[in-house]
Amino acid sequence: MPGWVDNLNGPTGLLVGAGKGVIRSMHCNGDYHAEVMPVDLAINAIITIARKIAINQK
Repeated sequence: MPGWVDNLNGPTGLLVGAGKGVIRSMHCNGDYHAEVMPVDLAINAIITIARKIAINQK
């Protein structure tokens, strides 16, 4: 799907850099939380909600 992981901006680039060993440490604030969730969970939730709405309208 174009636009999701076709570039190295955002969390994908960070994970690739850490996996390759280029990024060994990162300065960050421990009070902050990364609000990242796998796309498949979001898509599955959208499909499930759409199905439930369609069933309830019948």
